[in-house]
Amino acid sequence: MLRRSNGLVMRQRRAAIAIASSENTTLMFGDLPALNSATAIVQLATQYAFSGGGAVPRRDRPALLQKVIMARIPPVRR
Repeated sequence: MLRRSNGLVMRQRRAAIAIASSENTTLMFGDLPALNSATAIVQLATQYAFSGGGAVPRRDRPALLQKVIMARIPPVRR
């Protein structure tokens, strides 16, 4: 599911995304080229879905997303 968020503190960045689920680590990326990121984002989302915990190693991420990670946030366990 894709959702727009006005609450990200990354407003000064160009395009920013977060990929999250309640069970996995959240990954946040910023400074993405808005018009050229869609393919890389879809590829990362697929890797994330099959990662078993949300960890997608840098070397396995699409090249565009290897250097622009802003945060890895562990899931909140209850």
